[in-house]
Amino acid sequence: MAQMPTTLGYANSVSLLVSAIGVWRKRLKSNTTNNGAVTIKNSAVPFIFGGKMKKYQPIFKHLFVKVKIVRDGYKAGPVIKSPENVIKSIEDMIIDRDREVFIVLHLNARNTVVAIEEVSVGSVDATIVHPREVFKAALLCNASSVILVHNHPSGNTAPSEDDKNLTKKLIDGGEILGIEVLDHVIVGNEGNYLSFKDSGLIPEVNHE
Repeated sequence: MAQMPTTLGYANSVSLLVSAIGVWRKRLKSNTTNNGAVTIKNSAVPFIFGGKMKKYQPIFKHLFVKVKIVRDGYKAGPVIKSPENVIKSIEDMIIDRDREVFIVLHLNARNTVVAIEEVSVGSVDATIVHPREVFKAALLCNASSVILVHNHPSGNTAPSEDDKNLTKKLIDGGEILGIEVLDHVIVGNEGNYLSFKDSGLIPEVNHE
């Protein structure tokens, strides 16, 4: 049950608060330049806790992180309307590779490519992909959706059970994050491909 502070405790808190304000006024006055500008030094901030004046100094301030998007000289990529557009966007990264490569295209709300990332390079018939790595860049570049691409150096574009299970896992993870997996395209070694979406392996999403 919540209770109001006692009269004595409340009075003591007010007194300490007034004292704290007085201390900071003196500090501001001592750090004011001739032109009126205030310079605050890296000093601890006083606050009231448990009826006594204490000082707060962040112990882990070197761990504080601030993320921002840098668009210096940035130009958006192509608009993706078909699997052919996908392959054209990444063909230099994936064609003639002798090992499996997993690539993610990050798209904005208009299906324009905002980033392309090579997430994993594996062996001749497998590559290890973790959802954490797939969605890391997607979150950092504010992607609305992603398209997954990987190659089969053997030339056979039929998806394996591992391909299907990974795709489902990434779709489920994307739903939690609000990032839709639009398609997963498997590329062969002669320009042939298989689209999960066109093959009915990715369910249609109702955006209503």
